[in-house]
This record gives sequence, structure tokens and C-alpha cells, in this order.
Amino acid sequence: MNASLRIAKIFGIPVQIHWSFALLLIWIFFTSRSQGLGLQETAYLGLFVLALFVCVILHEFGHALTARRYGVGTRDITILPIGGIARLDRMPENPFQEFMVAIAGPLVNVAIALVLSGVYVISAGANGADLQNLMYSVFVRDLPEVDSLFEFFLVGMIALNTVLAVFNMLPAFPMDGGRVLRALLSIRLGRPMATRIAAYLGQFLAVALAIYGLYNGSLITILIGAFVFFAAAAEYRSVRTETFLARYKVSDIVRTQFTRFFTFDSITMAAQALQHGFERDFLIFDAGNQAAGVVSEQELLGAIRENQLDQPLENIMSAGVSRITPQQTLKDVLHTFQAQGDTILAVVDNGEIVGVVDQPMVEHFLRTQQKLKAF
Repeated sequence: MNASLRIAKIFGIPVQIHWSFALLLIWIFFTSRSQGLGLQETAYLGLFVLALFVCVILHEFGHALTARRYGVGTRDITILPIGGIARLDRMPENPFQEFMVAIAGPLVNVAIALVLSGVYVISAGANGADLQNLMYSVFVRDLPEVDSLFEFFLVGMIALNTVLAVFNMLPAFPMDGGRVLRALLSIRLGRPMATRIAAYLGQFLAVALAIYGLYNGSLITILIGAFVFFAAAAEYRSVRTETFLARYKVSDIVRTQFTRFFTFDSITMAAQALQHGFERDFLIFDAGNQAAGVVSEQELLGAIRENQLDQPLENIMSAGVSRITPQQTLKDVLHTFQAQGDTILAVVDNGEIVGVVDQPMVEHFLRTQQKLKAF
């Protein structure tokens, strides 16, 4: 995500707030003031919204920590005005694992609602019937009268966490319910067909949301509908691409002739290779001819702009080189790029580097296959 501010790092996962979240707080402030609310009431409403987004963060950590249990990392969690996004390195393809990762988020909201319901029962002296009426009122949008701001906070949090859990379990992409549906369908239909069904359901729901938003004059509903529509299409394209790449091996596209630079070579040498050749990223070797790091196109361009051409490549390279074997699939290459942020991989056979694979090569391969109508 671009233009996001990191606010914390929890369990090793960066938590970020997108700049557009500030627009939501500003909108809340001016809307509250225009409706005659005092500063204290406006501040309380702002705290209520922030508490809601804490629940959203916990929801995303439900996904992230469950995914970690299955060996899948999370690059970051970003908070937007319309919710949160946990950027997993990938979604587990095992149906049971995907089911568990997908359902973990809504279960967090259910747990929060249950805990707060217990607090509400104790603090308000409510009974089981009162709690049942509260749950019913959540769905008819007619919350009960409360005697204090604290009870208002509890009732509101119970209601919104319940709504979050139910909304996210709608059986369509990109909601969690769509991933649950795909996991269940994958058992019998396979991942590509299951994704296609869930994506189509997601787009149908998106159109319905947009129509509902137009009918009620709700801009946020229209925006959510648009987000759901395009996210569902993107999910299907992603799985379709992965399925296609799984048919091919690294050996099908490996480039055995590549430029080798050493840590003591000047940035000028790599800059010239960048400007006059087709290679975008380069492996850097040490004096013992062992792969020591990588210099990307972006790092080279930055060095050129800052007039660092006389410095050695060691000063700008990223240490470490990710490796892959010729027998692995191009899908493995894609996952490595996504999980580790690499731009170039060393292809290793019998312990020796025999070539490279970079992102432009994979993109070129896909474009060529599309032109050949093979993809």
C-alpha cells in the first residue's frame, strides 16, 4: 500500500493506516458539528470509530496469525476507511487451511461481540431476554435505549461487530465468506472452478450493492460495490494465472546468459548495462565468486539520480540472493516474488548458479502466451 503510515508492529507484522483514513475522521468531525453535537460528544464519537477500527485490526490479525500457523506470512495490515486489509504472502491452497484462515477473522468479531455482551449483561443488569432482544434489534437497525454513554458504547460495539461478522461471511469474493465457499467447493470442483463461482457471486453481489446504494443515495455503498466487483475479478485472474504458470517449469524460461557484476565494480558499469541492454536487475558476486546480493533497476536509478556513479555496487545492493531450481514451477517463482519482494532469482542446479529468472521474464512469458491464445 502506498501513502500509509506505520503505527505499530505487532507479532512481527507492520500495522499501517492509509492517509485516506484521516478523511473519515475529518468527515465525522464536520458532520457531527453540523448536526449540533458538542465537542465532547464529537470526541466520543471519534473514539467510538477508533474503537471499531481496533476491532477491524483484530479481525485482520485473526487471518494473519492463523495463516502463520500454516507457514504463510503477512506483509502488513493496512487500515482504510472501508475496513482493513491483511496482505498475506499467499492464500493456502489446501481447502481446510484456507477455510480456517478465512473464517478466523469473522470468529474474532463474534468473540468480541460475545465478550461485550457479557459485560453489557453485568453492567446494565440485563437478562437473557434482554440480550436476545439486543441481537434482534441489531438486524432491524433499532437499537434499544441506554442509560449511559458506556452502555451506548457497549451496545454499539456489539452491534457493529455482529454486522462485521455477518457481512464478511457473505458467500462471495472478496469477503471471507467467499473464501470459505471456495474452500468448500474446491474439495469437489478444484480451485480454479471454485474461484470462478465465488468470483461471479461476488460480482453479482457488487452490482446489487451498487444498485441499492443508488436507490438510497448512499455513496459509501456504491464504493463498496465497486470495490467488491473489481476485487472479485482480480482474485479470479490471479488464480487463473497461478494455475497456468503451474504447468511450466523454471527451465522453460531460464536465462542462462546474464551479466555478472562484483561487489567492487562501480555503479557506472551497471548503469551502462541497464541503459544499453535488456536486463533490469543484476546478481552481484563477491571476490570469491559467490552470489552476495542483488541490485534492482530502482536502486540503480536512485544511485544515478543522486550522482553516486563512482561508488561500488556493494553500497547499494540488497544483501542475499533467493534461489530456485530448474525443476520448480513458474508458480513457485511467482510466490517467491510475492512473499520475499524479490525482483530476480538465481537458478541453481547441483549447487551452481546456471541462470536467472526475473519479473519481466515472467510477465513477457505471460504476454506471449496470451497472444498465442494459450492463456
